[in-house]
Amino acid sequence: MTIQFLVDSMGRKKKVLMKYNDYLNLVMKAEEFDCIKAYDNAKSKKQKFSTAKYAFRRIDGK
Repeated sequence: MTIQFLVDSMGRKKKVLMKYNDYLNLVMKAEEFDCIKAYDNAKSKKQKFSTAKYAFRRIDGK
């Protein structure tokens, strides 16, 4: 992955230039990481299970 930085007159990095395919790959990895974080967060909480009958009643609003 080749990255170029655009800097302001003080030499501070302001923007990044990269190949579009590298950008898409980076976005895909970030989205995958978000999914992994959400899964880990859900698994770390105490889980409560319900019967299918109860779940369908709640879905149907009865």
